[in-house]
Amino acid sequence: MEVQTHGDQGYDESFTGVSTQLEVKVSMDDGETWNWRRINMGGELDDSGLEVGEIVQLQGEKYRVSAGDEGLRIEPIRKSVTEKKKARRR
Repeated sequence: MEVQTHGDQGYDESFTGVSTQLEVKVSMDDGETWNWRRINMGGELDDSGLEVGEIVQLQGEKYRVSAGDEGLRIEPIRKSVTEKKKARRR
């Protein structure tokens, strides 16, 4: 994770426009294939580089990007009962 701040400015100003780059796995085809992508998680989700319909994997959990009333949002993808049973058997 990379955080960029602006040198000699005051505390409040140094966090204005902070860019937090994070490398995550993203799928555009419902999890069939995955690609690594660097996204900006330092501001609004609309500015992250993610698009509606994509699936993002963060810290082992999967989230679907969707459009909300006030812009993009991510919603956790719940595992089905069958997937949970398979995971326990491993």
